[in-house]
Amino acid sequence: MIDLSKNENPYLPNKQILNFMKKNVHLIAKYPTSDSDDVIKTITQHFGIHPDFCCLTTGTLEGMELILKTLNKKSLALFIPTFWGMKFLANKLNYNIKEYPLDNNLYYNIELINEVAKKIDLIYLCNPNNPTLDQISKKELLKIIKNNKNCHFIIDETVLAFSPKYKNLSLYNEVNNYDNLSVLLSYSKILSIPGLRIGLLFSNKKLVSNIKNNKLIYSTNTLGEIFLKKFSYKLFNIDNLKTKIQGNFNLLEKWINKNYLKKIIKNNGSFVLIELNEQVKATNLCKFFENNNILISNASEAYPELTGNFIRVSAGTKKDIKKFCNKFNSYCKNIQINK
Repeated sequence: MIDLSKNENPYLPNKQILNFMKKNVHLIAKYPTSDSDDVIKTITQHFGIHPDFCCLTTGTLEGMELILKTLNKKSLALFIPTFWGMKFLANKLNYNIKEYPLDNNLYYNIELINEVAKKIDLIYLCNPNNPTLDQISKKELLKIIKNNKNCHFIIDETVLAFSPKYKNLSLYNEVNNYDNLSVLLSYSKILSIPGLRIGLLFSNKKLVSNIKNNKLIYSTNTLGEIFLKKFSYKLFNIDNLKTKIQGNFNLLEKWINKNYLKKIIKNNGSFVLIELNEQVKATNLCKFFENNNILISNASEAYPELTGNFIRVSAGTKKDIKKFCNKFNSYCKNIQINK
């Protein structure tokens, strides 16, 4: 089965990582550290920031929940469609959720974000957005954050981690300059280790300290901790793999028959978003691929706000992408297209 639905790095974990984890699997008989402080010190050395600005989480979902609980505000704004997790958690914590549509259901509206920020407690921005891949520049984001100090901005950079320019584009090193900024990052996606449940939360010292006080002790796992102490540097040491992934998406754009598409959206992320021609139904197409041992995402079904006919194809090897394109072209070959 070829899985092009999970938004993970297809080239990791490699043999080096797997062999290391196998040799240390006996450590599951031991508790993790109570606060992960030593692990955080190791991680933040690679990021070049002080440990006081970083908290280890069991994935970005826990990071979101910890921010919402600790800030304990009343209102949250979402620009939809976007990642479902934040709405799920905000509902659970009884936040007053305000939803605003993206322009054409695809693009961030900077003026609208500024307008909303003046009357809301929290804004969540997935940047680049999942599922639309629209991205707000670092310069523009910092301008919005600076001009709206009453509003706390939660920036989810899970998709951004797949960019070879991640270090230059990320806001993690700005959290010491802005008290109203939190940044989330998932190691699980970019290093393809979802079973270890590893995420990072960056924010100002006061908020991070309060989050650590509210966080359950022993909430991480032993294998996750030893992985991070050994391999956390990998995030900044795999630009060749990130470039390879983006090159494979370029090949997808080259190989796929565009007569059956309206557009392909790609932006140095973990997936591409494809809008299909009306004659190619996303539901039927996804079922066809599943029957042929290839998994892709029906983005229109997962994100109804897209109001279109979209599929999402996640990162894959060159071989996987070629198989996808061949099957896609074969499926569509006999469909009558209105040109």
